[in-house]
Amino acid sequence: MSWDIIVLRFPESIQTTADLEAQTGPLPELPLCSVEEFHARSAEAFPGVDWTDPTWGYWRGDEGSVEFNIGSDDTVRSAMLHVRARAPIVARILAMSDAAGWKALDTESGNLLTGPTDTSGLQSWRTRRDAATRGDA
Repeated sequence: MSWDIIVLRFPESIQTTADLEAQTGPLPELPLCSVEEFHARSAEAFPGVDWTDPTWGYWRGDEGSVEFNIGSDDTVRSAMLHVRARAPIVARILAMSDAAGWKALDTESGNLLTGPTDTSGLQSWRTRRDAATRGDA
């Protein structure tokens, strides 16, 4: 069980969740970058990320842990981050995505992360996780 964030690249017109909701028709597929570039960008925000498996990175730090699933293509089309961490992790996620012009979509809340205080999805996940580990789920 994890808090899942999908990292995507949207057209410049998509800056907020409201922009995304107002979009009519399919969005164009805009790949993120090459595998090598993703590895480098993730390491800037998450120093020491382990890319022993080039399709699946693992990072552990003071805030918790993040697993990066980027698939096996030469071009990274999206990245799924499986997060098990505390609220300060949001700043790291945004540092990585914002620097590259990507957007981080919180799959728990359905909202784009826009600032380090966007922790509602993380808090919801933590509540479900805590209930499950106590046996009340």
